[in-house]
Parts: sequence; C-alpha cells; structure tokens
Amino acid sequence: MRALTAHAPNRREAVAANVWLAALLALAVPTAALELPHPTPLSPAAYLVTVTNPGPGVGTIASDPAGLSCDTSCSGWFPAGSALTLNATAAAGNEFMRWFGDCEGTAPCTLTIDGPKTAVGYFKPAGDPYTILRHFMPGAHDGAGPYYTHLVSDGTFLYGMTLYGGRSDYGVVFRMRPDGTDRELLHEFVGGVDDGRSPYGSLTLVGSVLYGMTAYGGENDAGVVFRLQTDGTGFAVLRSFGGSSDDGRTPHGSLIVYEGDLYGMTRFGGSFGVGTVFRLGTDGSGYQILRSFDWYSGDGYYPTGALTPLGGYLYGTAPYYAFGTGAVFRLRPDGTEYQVVYAFDFEDNPGRPCDSLIADGGFLYGMTNHFSQASGSVFRLAADGTDFQVLVWLHSDSGSEPYGSLIVKDGALFGVTSAGGTYSAGTVFRVGTDGTGFSVLHAFRENPEDGRDAYGSLLALGDQLYGLTHSGGSGLRGTVFRLGQDGTSYQIVHSFSPPGPDCGQSHGELVAQGQSVFGSAYQGGSAGLGAVFRVNADGTDYQILHSFAGGAEDGARPYAGLAVGDGVLYGTTLQGGSADQGTVFRVNTDGSSFQVLHSFGTFAKDGRRPFGSVVHSDGVLYGVAAEGGPHDFGMLYRINTDGSGYQLVADPYQGGGEMPKGTLLLHNGWLYGTTVDGAWYGSVFRVRTDGSGYTVLHYFGSSAQDGRYPYGSLTMAGETLFGTTFSGGSRSRGSLFSLRPDGSEYKVLHEFLGAPGDGANPHGSLLAREGALYGQSVFGGAFGYGCLFRINQDGSAYKVLHSFPSAPRDGGGPYATPLLVGDLLLGLTAEGGAGNGGTLYTLRKDLTIAGTITTGGLPLPAVTLLGLPGEPRTDANGHYFARVPQRWTGQVIPVLSGYSFSPASRSFSDVQADRLDEDFESSTCASLSLLPEELPSGWLGDGYNVQLAVTGGSSPFTFALGSGTLPAGIVLDGETGVISGTPVSAGGFTFAIVASDTAGCSTFRTNTIAVSSHLSPVSLRVDEFPGGSMNSDLNGVLEKGESVTVSPSWHNGSGVPRVIASTASNAAGPAEGEYGVSASTVSYGTIPPGTTVDAATATGDAFFYFVRLSPFSTRPAPHWDARFTETLSDGTTKTWTVHIGDSFADVPRSHWAYRFIETIFHNEVTAGCGGEPLGYCPEATLTRAEAAVLLLMAKHGSGYVPPPATGLVFGD
Repeated sequence: MRALTAHAPNRREAVAANVWLAALLALAVPTAALELPHPTPLSPAAYLVTVTNPGPGVGTIASDPAGLSCDTSCSGWFPAGSALTLNATAAAGNEFMRWFGDCEGTAPCTLTIDGPKTAVGYFKPAGDPYTILRHFMPGAHDGAGPYYTHLVSDGTFLYGMTLYGGRSDYGVVFRMRPDGTDRELLHEFVGGVDDGRSPYGSLTLVGSVLYGMTAYGGENDAGVVFRLQTDGTGFAVLRSFGGSSDDGRTPHGSLIVYEGDLYGMTRFGGSFGVGTVFRLGTDGSGYQILRSFDWYSGDGYYPTGALTPLGGYLYGTAPYYAFGTGAVFRLRPDGTEYQVVYAFDFEDNPGRPCDSLIADGGFLYGMTNHFSQASGSVFRLAADGTDFQVLVWLHSDSGSEPYGSLIVKDGALFGVTSAGGTYSAGTVFRVGTDGTGFSVLHAFRENPEDGRDAYGSLLALGDQLYGLTHSGGSGLRGTVFRLGQDGTSYQIVHSFSPPGPDCGQSHGELVAQGQSVFGSAYQGGSAGLGAVFRVNADGTDYQILHSFAGGAEDGARPYAGLAVGDGVLYGTTLQGGSADQGTVFRVNTDGSSFQVLHSFGTFAKDGRRPFGSVVHSDGVLYGVAAEGGPHDFGMLYRINTDGSGYQLVADPYQGGGEMPKGTLLLHNGWLYGTTVDGAWYGSVFRVRTDGSGYTVLHYFGSSAQDGRYPYGSLTMAGETLFGTTFSGGSRSRGSLFSLRPDGSEYKVLHEFLGAPGDGANPHGSLLAREGALYGQSVFGGAFGYGCLFRINQDGSAYKVLHSFPSAPRDGGGPYATPLLVGDLLLGLTAEGGAGNGGTLYTLRKDLTIAGTITTGGLPLPAVTLLGLPGEPRTDANGHYFARVPQRWTGQVIPVLSGYSFSPASRSFSDVQADRLDEDFESSTCASLSLLPEELPSGWLGDGYNVQLAVTGGSSPFTFALGSGTLPAGIVLDGETGVISGTPVSAGGFTFAIVASDTAGCSTFRTNTIAVSSHLSPVSLRVDEFPGGSMNSDLNGVLEKGESVTVSPSWHNGSGVPRVIASTASNAAGPAEGEYGVSASTVSYGTIPPGTTVDAATATGDAFFYFVRLSPFSTRPAPHWDARFTETLSDGTTKTWTVHIGDSFADVPRSHWAYRFIETIFHNEVTAGCGGEPLGYCPEATLTRAEAAVLLLMAKHGSGYVPPPATGLVFGD
C-alpha cells in the first residue's frame, strides 16, 4: 500500500477538471422531480387494470362493474377471472375514435381479468384533421437488463432482480427453478411514493423474506429499502432515502444482515454528497447513518456493492478516492473505527475496485476495472490492508472490465467480466486463491443463443454456477445461465423476453398497395426484434405479418422502410442473418413465404448494416450497406428478387463518400443517393445501375449555410432532386436542399431553426406532391419532439402542420417520410404515444382553391387574390391556385389596378374538398393608387392615427381589409380611410387594404405596422427572496416539491415615466401541468425613463411571482424547464424560463458544483456523459482540447462552429 499524503498529484486535478470547468462556464441557475403513490392490491387473486385517455379530446371512460371512472387516467384492482366492460363517452364537441392496448376497435371493450390490463381510449376534438390511427403498444411482460446483480437461492428457487422490464419498465423481482421452469414475477417496480424503481443491486434472502434496494423511487425519488415474501406477497418499503440534506441517496448495491440488522451503502448523499454507510432494522426501524464519506479529507467515495463482515469489522470498497483510483475501507458495526485500509493509487494503478469483497482464509478478495495496466485485475489483501497482491491481470483475451464480485468455491475463485474474451462479449473465469490456474470457462458471444455483458456476479449451487447477463439471449434483453465449475454444460436457463406482442419504434417509410398500408418496426413482435405489419388506411385490420427472430435464418431490427411490388414486400434488417450483420428479405403481403435473400457480412468485403431499404425494378433490388464493402466505408449492391445475383454495384469511397444510409432513388437508369460522411460532411452521388459513371453531385459543408450529414433519401419532382440534412445550416439544425440530376443549381431552400415555429434535425426523405414538399423532423416544433411540415418546391411558404408533444397523448421523434393515400397524409412516429412505441397518424392534406380570371374572354395575368394564403397571382394563362387547410373559411378578393371584377369577391366556409373552378370575369376601368406607400410604426399604449388617400377614379371611396390583420386596438374606418386606435400588442402586423371607387374599380396596398414596446425585458432573478420562498432550500434551483420566487426586471426605453403592473400564466411546454406560476398581479409602480426596475427597486406593492413544482412520476425530458408568460399592463409579453434541476443522477444537490453543472447543461454547453438515468461524470478527466470546445460553446452557443484555422499555432 502506498503511503497516504496530504498533497494530491496533478492527476487529481485532471480528475476534477470536469467539475471545475462547469464552475468556470456557468452563467445562470436551474430546477427538479417527484412521484405518485402505487395502490396496494386487494388480494393476491386480483389484477391491476389501468385506463387512460391521452387526449387531445375530452371524454370519460367508465367500467361495469363500477370501480373505474375518469377523464384522463385511473386504475383499480379487479378479481382474477372476472369480466370487466369499459365504456367510452365523448364530451360535447369531441368524438371517441378507438381503443388501443388490451382493448381494440370502437365498441365497448370487455376484458377477461387474467393478468394486469391496460386500455387506452382515444378521443379527439370533432372535425380535427389530425387523427391517431394507432398507438403502438410494445408493452413489457418480463424483466430486462439485470445490472450489478447476482442470484440468490433457497435451494428450491432462484431469485433475482432486473434493472428494466415490467409494466413500467422500472425493473422486476422474479423467481424460477434452477432449470428455468415455474418462472414468475414476484414484483414489478412502478416507482412513486410507495415503491422503488431501478434496482442496481442484488437481493438478500433471510428465511422466507427477501430484502433489497432500488436506486430511485420512494418519497424523495432517491431510492428505497424494501422487503417481500418469497411468494411475492407482503411487499413493503422499509425506508425512503433522501429525507434530509445529509441522508443517503441512490444506493447502487446490496444489503447484508449482520447481528439481526440490515447494513448497506448509498452511492450519493450524506453530509458531503458522496455516499453513506447505514444500518436499519429488518422492520424498518432504527435507521442510522454510520458513515458519511468525505472526499475532502482523503476518503473514498461513491461506494457500490455490499459490505463484507470479517473479524468484527465491516469491509467495503469505494471506486473513487481523493488521492487515487479507489479504496478499501472498514468500520465497526456501530460506525466507529472507520479506516481506509488500502488506497489504490495512480502509479501502481491496478484499477478501480468494483462491487463487494469476499472473505476467505483471513484474506479479502476483489476485482478492479478501468484505469489499470490491463483491463481489470483480481486482487487479495490481508484484513489490515497489508500484503496486497494482484493475483491476475485481466486482458482482452481473458476477459476484461469486471463489475461484480468474486465467489469462492472449493479453493478457487470464480467471476465474470463484461467485455473481452474470444468474442469480445465477456467471460466466466476461475483462478486459484493464490493466483495460479487461471482459465476461461466460457466466452460469451453476441447472438440470440448466448448472453453478453455480464455486469454482476455468480451463484454456486451444488456443482453448478449460475449467473446473469445484461443483454443478449433470444430477446437481446439479458439471460440467466448456468455451467459446471469446470466450464462444461453451459446452458441458457432463461432469456428475458422482449416487449410484445405488438411492435413499435418505426424509423422507415410506409408503403401502400390499394387501401392497405405496410411498415416495419424496430422493436416488438413475438421475439422483440422487430416486425413487419399491415393496417388499413383508416386504421382498421391491423396485423403483424412477420416477427423477426434473428439467427441465421431470419433478420432482426429492421430500420428502413419497405418496397412493394406484385404482392411482395422487400426490405432490410440491421441485424440477423448468418453473420448477424443484417439481411435483405422478402415476404408476401399476406405474411406468407418469408425468405432471407441475403445475409450481409458472410464474405470478405461484403456489406454490413443496411440502414436503407431497397428499390425494386424489373426483378432486381438495389440497396446500400452503411459499412463493409471494398474499403469498409459502405457499398451499393444489387440482388435479384429470388435471391440470386448478389453483387457490388459501386463503392462510394471512390468519390470520397462514406456510410451511405438512405434508400436509393432510381430514375432513368441512374441510381441517386447520399453518403452521411466523407469528403466534408457527406455527399450526393449518382451511378448507373451497371455501376458505371459514378459521380459526386455535391459535397456538403462547403459553406456555413450548407447542410451536413444527409441521413435520408432523395426525392424527385420533375427534373429536380430534393433532400434534407440532419445537421448544418446557420443554426446546425439541418437544411432542406434541391439540385438538378446533373448536380447543377444546388440551393438551400430552408434552414431549420429548431425554434417552436420550426422543425429541427430532419432524418427522413420528402414527399413531393402538387408543387409542395412534405416532411418530418425528429426534433423541434412547439414541444421539441419533432413536427410535420410543408414547403413549396421553390422554398416558399414553409409551414409547420403539426407539432408532436410525445407521450402519452401523441407521438414524438418522427423519422420517416409521410405517405399520401387519397387526401390523407399517413405518418409514423418512432416514440411517444400511450405505449411509448410511437404512433400511426393521419392528417388530411391541405385543399386546393383554383380558378381562371379572364377579361373579354382572354386570360388576365398578374391579378392578386387577396385573402388566399400567400396571396397568389394569376399566371400568363390567367390561372391561379392556392392551398388552404381543411375546413378553411375566408373571403377572396381579386385586385388589379385598372380592372373591376365580377363577382367582386368570393366567400368560402368550412371547405372540405378541392374547389377548382372558382373563376372571375373582369373589365377595364380607371386606375387607382392608394397612399401613403408606407405606414408609420406604433408604440404600445400610445395613440395611432393615419389618413389613407386615393388618387384616380371617382369618389367617394370605400376602404376594406383585404387580407391579414391590423394590430389589436387599431381599426380601419371603411368610409373615411382613417386607421386609428391604441395598440395593445407588440409585433409586426402585415395586411392588405383595398380601396374601391363608385364604379367598382379597385386597388390595394400591402403594408406593415411595427408595434414596439417602450419596455424591454432584462433578466430573471430566481430564489433570491427568502421571505417569499416558502419551502425552497434557497439554492437558486427549482426542484421537486419547491415553490421559489422569481423576479423579472424591465427597462423603460421611452422618454416618459411608465406605470406598469403585470400578470403571469403558464406557457406551453413538456409536462407544463407539473409546474405552475402564481396568477397574482405584480405591481412595479412607476418606472422612470431610461431606468431598469426589479424587485429591489420597484415602487409598487408586489415584486415577484411564485413558481411551484409538484410531485411527478416521470421526468418528461432531460432538458426540462418551467416556462411562464408575463403580460404587462401595456400589452408587452415575455416568456421566461426557470430551469428545473436534479438533471444528473451523479450530481446530487449537495455537490459543491451542482448549480454550475445544472447551468451549463440547461444552456446546452454539455449533454452529460450518457447512461440511464443520465449522468454527468463529475470526476471524469477533461482534456485541454475538450475544454477549448466547451469554452467556445459557452461563449457562442451550442451550435457554434468556428471558422477554419488560417495557420498552425500549436505544435501539438
């Protein structure tokens, strides 16, 4: 053991750099989360029935017999074997559409209560053109992803926990016999006040009682200690962590029973926020913190695993240490005599100790991972910390990165690793307690017949070893396995089953044949590896045609859409096939005759990982593989529809392209496509179907406005190609572009902004119809979960048609291109919906109003049609057309100076079909001119008066609003032509005014009145007024259960004093119902000219609002803000943002850099280090190169890309 010194080496400075940089970059302050109670079952012979109405319509769902009645969501327990009928009744102005989940169709739903049931009733406002045809409900009926855990046994059953799975996907407790039979779920975690969620440790068995912990859930969402009987009854939460500022939080380990009490550790919390050791009675009484880890004074911290009794002490490990890479510590059961007995340092560096120690023969044995000379180690040391010895170094060939503990059996140590081994998927190993005789008993491999990623430990039962893997197995969600102590007789006892039987998470395009619509889903199906489905265009007759099973004879995980021809569907999968690198497949439209046409990766330089689908022509399929090929940067291939003739068509690397992902476009013997990378930031190319003539048409990223990374496919309309990029553009949110088939006339038609009025990061291709383009973006829109948009093919008239608010009332994250069937746009979302598997929706497309204007029988060009969207003009043939939304109402006025029209206008009401013959006749008359050419600006609260005048024609004249709107508070006098009033809302208001004379001659002018406020918003102060922050901890962050004060400040830019009051209301955003702002009036009093006022300087009698955050069950998004709109008495509005904290699981509120880290996260300077739940990794090292990037992002914004370097400055 190295001597412990008070001085930390420079390496420690690097370890903490991530935290120090957060403090350096921070600019402001943020906010948090809670849960709802879980009902207790009436008896073991009852099952929970849950009904929901995700909206957007209003209605009531009631049960017969009684027990359920609600308009949003409710649940109740009903006797097993009973029948339950659910009735849906729409409120006035709404309509009930259909059932989803365990109910289907439109009629009252009768359920047989043979297990937990979930029914979703979908209501919508009557006449709404947007309709959800299907909520995909993959569901979860098994555990999934066991993590940092091992099995326990009473000799009859094996007991264990999983991190995921169950009806809420928060993990389960299960049991089964050692041969895998009689498996059942004993408990499904649902979170909330009365339950835990996300168990990271193992169970402890005492007699017929199981004890365990979860990392989250409970009264403070900081984890719980629980118990339940081995038959699944008697579940009870014994302790909810996080009840005080110095309490433990988020346990990542297991309990032990010692001298009649429970002992355990928490990873976070305590007096210093870095973990605790605690004691608790088995009945939940006598809770006591024995040790709060203190990283400031040379202590270990963030402990994991379980404690180990030896010689009257309890031993444990901490994977972090103030002056090294971890520590072994001990303390007495009463908390006294705490001591770090061994510190892992940076120089000898055997790695970070993981999980628990085991005691045998007076020695302690354990394992390390990360930061070591190899990829982990097995070590031992004496109980007093001396005689430390690395018994074996773990390398990639022997297995690497262990995360669990060892077991000892018959003089040997046994363990598992999460990586390394023959197939790089982990191993089971044994080694003697003296370090000799190391051998790999089993190497996991990544395929459905085996598990992988073993993050836990083993159980010895008889002569067999039992263990768990986090992933792999037939469902790719983990396994229970067993093998002999000599490595023989390896067997998967149980593969955790995937969600099912429905499918979900569709990324690819839909295809149609008649009124049948076909698609593929990445998840779900009977094996959980995806499916092909069909559904009628009205949402009826949904069925899964094929569930992918993986393996050599089937595909898995379809990512792209389908191609259809002659009653056959063709497509690709990312996984499966004989090399598990993806497939090309075919299946009949009735689901019969499924066939794998090609398995990728089966020979040298074959393609791998086909993200794109295939295009079908004359018995040949053409497609792309994103990886593999001659240079391993992807390839284009062709294959006959019977599976013969597979061959390379082109290697995009010959043009500098890498990773073709979008489906190809076939036009006039040419294949057109895109590469995601290469050259600069991707390319557009074309090549003949025989492989000749490969040409790059465009390299992306040549300018700041150009797009980057085209993930989607190309679309052709006329002789123009259209496409999108996922990134790039001036805001780095993607672009929409066009170019000619020869590569000329490249244009960026639209740069996505990501603001509420625009989409962000489109992933799919476009639909071209009637001069317009329709597409979807994965992000952006009003709620941040993507949108459906339309834009004219010349780049004009961009419009968001629908913003997706995501789960549960709508879908979110749409990837694919919408499909047009009749006048319906059909689309898919990859997430959201009541089952969080995405949705199938329909939106009636915009309608066309068109006609011809003639004069004396001849066409009249250049006539403006006021009142129609875009104010179209007639062309050289006198034709005009415009698109209007479903159920449009308005008046259309033709105007051209020197002409009168018959009729003078046309009125439309509740348009529900195209109107193509709305013609006008015209005759010549006097020319008129309307003055002034420009209108002056206005100010909120100040009077406005302008006189219009007409030259030419015969007076008197009349005036009318032809299109647009005047500012609120301003009116037009139709007889005098005076525009007057007092503006009450700020902004730019564009409108057209028509002037007519007595002979029916008319003219118009389009003007804009810009209305500004003398008052401008400055800043928002949060949590700075203790007298008003009733239950706030005054850390400047809004967190669960708190009510904080917020004080806006305003500047008076006018030359006169302003007397101002204001009110506030919630602004729309994710889960806005979980927070609220007080509606009382704030009185700022008089603001002198040229000064700024806030709570400290206001002369009024109310200076701030309250913003409260109530308990909630699920954090709706990592970036989650409370938003409220303040409206001043002069009409000025401002939407303020209050950040919600508790964003990272590994940055507790007690962490010294909590506010700084929250600030840079919510300012999009960092996205954390990933994981579920999201982590920041505050102790991770940060290079100076990474620091440069983060500093520039903090200064210029998250989308900032610096200009190219002009010369070499630094030699390295």
